[in-house]
Amino acid sequence: MQNPEVNIFEDKHNPELVQQIFQCDIEDSVRMITNFYYNPDNEQYTPVTDVIGNNEGISHSFAIEKDYFTTDNDSLTNKKDYYYTVLAYGNNKTMQFNANNIDNWFGNKNAYIAGENNVKTYTATPHNPGLDNYGTVYNTEYGFCPQITMTEGHGNANQIIELTDECINEIMSGSPCRVESRTYKNAKGPINVKIIDPLNIPADNYTLKFIDVSSNSTGIVGTVSSELSELAYIPFNYCIYNSAGDTVYSDFSISYDQNYEQLFPDWGFSIDITQQNFAGAKDKNEYQNGFLQAEMIFDNPDKPWLDFIKDQEYFDEYNWIRVGNYENKEGELTSCGSDNSYNDLISWDDNEYYENILEGSWAPYRFTNSLKYGVSLTGARNFQNIARYEPLSSVDLVITSDQSKWTRCCVVEMHENEWGTDECGFENQLSPIENYLSIGNAHKFSLRQSPSVDKDGNPDDSGTHGMSWFPGYAIDHRTGERLNIVFGEDSWMASENGQDMKWNTTSSIESTHEPLWGGKHVIYIMGNNQNFASEAYNAPNYDECQFIYENLLAYEESGIETMTLNRAWASAMWCAIPLQNSEFEFMACDVTIKLRVATPYHKGMFEFEVENPENDNNPVFKFSTHGLQAQTSQSDVLTDALDIINIVPNTYYWGNHYGNFTYDNYVRIINLPKVSEISIYNSSGYLIRKITKNDTNSYYQWDLTDKIGNQIANGMYIIHIEVPGVGEKVLKWFGSNPANQ
Repeated sequence: MQNPEVNIFEDKHNPELVQQIFQCDIEDSVRMITNFYYNPDNEQYTPVTDVIGNNEGISHSFAIEKDYFTTDNDSLTNKKDYYYTVLAYGNNKTMQFNANNIDNWFGNKNAYIAGENNVKTYTATPHNPGLDNYGTVYNTEYGFCPQITMTEGHGNANQIIELTDECINEIMSGSPCRVESRTYKNAKGPINVKIIDPLNIPADNYTLKFIDVSSNSTGIVGTVSSELSELAYIPFNYCIYNSAGDTVYSDFSISYDQNYEQLFPDWGFSIDITQQNFAGAKDKNEYQNGFLQAEMIFDNPDKPWLDFIKDQEYFDEYNWIRVGNYENKEGELTSCGSDNSYNDLISWDDNEYYENILEGSWAPYRFTNSLKYGVSLTGARNFQNIARYEPLSSVDLVITSDQSKWTRCCVVEMHENEWGTDECGFENQLSPIENYLSIGNAHKFSLRQSPSVDKDGNPDDSGTHGMSWFPGYAIDHRTGERLNIVFGEDSWMASENGQDMKWNTTSSIESTHEPLWGGKHVIYIMGNNQNFASEAYNAPNYDECQFIYENLLAYEESGIETMTLNRAWASAMWCAIPLQNSEFEFMACDVTIKLRVATPYHKGMFEFEVENPENDNNPVFKFSTHGLQAQTSQSDVLTDALDIINIVPNTYYWGNHYGNFTYDNYVRIINLPKVSEISIYNSSGYLIRKITKNDTNSYYQWDLTDKIGNQIANGMYIIHIEVPGVGEKVLKWFGSNPANQ
């Protein structure tokens, strides 16, 4: 509010007196609430919008950094008083008023109802907290998020997660290529813990557990059904306790897609946890269908040597990501029907978030073209369940010249199998499958029929075929695992490095016959399946591609796709079609691709179970506030603070403005510690006022009177401030009051 005399109920809609700086409300269908007020001049009801809600859930803390009543400087001014109030409100939906229907004018005109009890004015004065408590050093700030360690369960809801470098180094150190306790970087954890009171943080350790939990057959916390189409999320709770065992329970149960920030004022932080749905699961996650963030980072930004084929919305092979709203319905009344070759996977991602990751260069495997020139196995849409059994996960792909970090992987054939045209002119893959031009006549998506190679691309004399090394590695930040990688090449394209069993894409894009796409060195990041109904389809985390290799070998021997080829590809999670930027040397620097998505919180099951769990493998989170606590009685801070002690305004004239506030009859000596002695002398050296300050204010407000209460004369004054045990400061000040002229 502009001043403490503002009446919030009368002046709420006057922007010169009142500015709304924060709003939150329960996440539901209500966003705008409008009341109608009768105007006797035109005998009409005038609508006034009282609320435009964020509709994003309840928050209980926020930061104020702006002065909403200044025109020249938006930032807050130290030592200036600011005035705030808080209004609770409700929405009365009963008998909705209709201004356009005079017969319905008896309806409820006040859908917005403001709470009138406990409405107070709060005064806040920005100042340097280092002067408090005999010198204070605060070691954190509002909004800081400590590192979170997850020891049981997995999942991140809609939190963008990133493991610490120490965790990644442990994962990369060797078998089992995973960590059970996953520690996440600050502000990149699977739950949101936020510092709200930097001056009131105890040094302690905390453990948070999900309690009152139910889970379905795949371990999803808070569900009672195992079928995606029938998922019923039910609320659950959490408790948090410190090292002394002091325990606090959640105010409200955690429910699906309902944000609620709970404050823990005695501990100086807040916690916000919301269960969320899978990424890419038919838009069931209301935030971007669960897609959170993607980045491609070159270690040397001046050498962007890696590029990718970008998805396009044309009737050709460049339309390689197939989710959205396109469905060809032309010709459905003919005997041939429609050509469905370019149809999207309808209803899974209607807003096309997954068609636009990094400008359409990366996509979930299941959402890609599985027909001619496609990058996914025919039928992938049908046998892959992107939500329950092969959930998308938050991964990093790191491409590096450090051979010690390279990934042993399968190389698959990407040359097209033989296609024919039916009587309607539609293209169809021939059955049985034939591939006349690939080396060894290998079928597309099966092992390359060339000897396995070592990291330098030389035959490794292992007696195997189709195995190589990908120059990098993949990390699953949700499960804390290293992942398998598969890459492809088209063995018919010798001129595009398609025969050498190495991941060495070129810059060529197309020819007169078919797309070249850099030799089709397609990258596949393979996940760790969780298909508890059909465990034969469960590929593990990084095993040097053995599970996939064995199933691809079995396909060569049997030719049965459903039992072998499908199993090999069931764990395919992310894919992309790389190209070299011809302006730069291949592998000119390391590259990291980060893909972040939502997954529900899960109970740890099967290989995700922890021995001797403390919470029956339901999610457990730990964090520490050691090193964040404020330090008081820091005399060196007070010594430094002597330099910033000042008096404002200086020079003083009656009616002066400081920070848009009128000083009519006083000035302020600012940046004072709790205890100080203030002596004020006139220009003749006569002591006119002596003040002992001993309070929590960081200023003293002098009313411009001397020690007997008389108003001081115009002129120069010397102000001596002594801080006991610390030091002293001398100020010169000039004051002028027209009443004294």
